[in-house]
Order: sequence, then structure tokens, then C-alpha cells
Amino acid sequence: FSIVPMRKYAGTIGGTYLDLGANHGWTAIHAINCGFDRVVAFEPNPESCERALANFQGCERITLVPKAVMAEAGVVYIENHRKSLNQKVRLSPRRGDEVAVDGVAFRDVMAEHRPAFVKFDIEGAEYDIIREWDPESFVNGIALEIHSATKPENFAVAKEFLLRCKDQGFQADSPRKYGMKNGLPRSYCSNFIMSRVPIHRNRRPDLSFYDQLGEVDS
Repeated sequence: FSIVPMRKYAGTIGGTYLDLGANHGWTAIHAINCGFDRVVAFEPNPESCERALANFQGCERITLVPKAVMAEAGVVYIENHRKSLNQKVRLSPRRGDEVAVDGVAFRDVMAEHRPAFVKFDIEGAEYDIIREWDPESFVNGIALEIHSATKPENFAVAKEFLLRCKDQGFQADSPRKYGMKNGLPRSYCSNFIMSRVPIHRNRRPDLSFYDQLGEVDS
């Protein structure tokens, strides 16, 4: 996930930043630098956890949890793909993959930590979560990466969630950069950043983004 431009979210700064899919911890560190009181970072890949712990040295306000976050608690099996320094991790329901990792239920994580901002980068597990999630009142910002986004059946789930967030007062940040075409994202992975507070004091929200979402049948 690219570094989220959190300095735009003046109204959300403070409170807890929930980092789901922390990888090596760069967004967690950025969140602390931007003024969040603490970060709770979940990362299921053991090797990525080792790198993140090294990066978090000296920062007591970041808590690293070596578990996956899913719609329901259970065990997941992850595969490491060493295509780059930033290892790719896929969640898989199949037995026999490289590493078995405990998974915790998203609703339990939310109830325990009550984050002001939630970042999702969880390799496809986001769909089962956002299909049922209505953001709680204490959530002011969401950064959502969706995978296999160009498949209409997947984006239909994301679209329903994004429009539900709009009804709750969230605004989308810079929608043009997401590369929408005919109501679908152009890229396999697409990022959506939303906030309940004004994203920029001198800029009105571009509601044409939501018009583009309306072009896709659910």
C-alpha cells in the first residue's frame, strides 16, 4: 500500500491507527509521525514481522500483532512470493501451504482497539469483511486496498461498501487518481481513501466519483 497522505486528515489525527497488513511497517511509522497516538499493526507473514520489529525499534507507541485479520477467527495458510524486497503474501484456505497463521475476527479487533483510522491491505480477505461492515461512529478515516478489483463480482462488493460509507458521511479523496473506466478500476489492485471529516479545508469533495460507481450494476 502506498504511503497514505495522512496529513490531509487533520480531523482524524490522534487516537488509534489500525494497520491491517502492516508488511514492513512503513505506514505504521508514518502514522506515528503524522500524529496518531498509537498504532496497532497486524501482519501474518513471519518474515515481514521480523523486518517490521526491526523498523519499530525505539517506538513504544506501535504494537505489532503477528496474526491475520479476517471476517471470522480461524487459521489461514499463507504463501510467500519473493518477487521483490516487499514480499507478497496470499491468504489461502488450502492446507499444505508454507505457513499456518492464526487469524482473529475483525469485529473483535474493532471492539478492542476502537481505531480512528483503519487501513486494509490484506490480500483479498477484505471482501468478506467489508461485505458486512458498517463503520462504527469512532472511525473517521479508511484506506482500503482491494485485490482482483477488475473482476465485476469483486468490485460490486467494494462498490456497495463505498456507497454505504458515503451514506454515513465519508468523502472520497482525489477520486480521479484511482483510474476508473466504465465504472471499474483499471488496475488489479486499487486504493480508496475516505474520511468523515473535510479532506481539505479549501477543496470541496468531488462527488463525480460516486457517479462513476453508479455505472456498475451490483
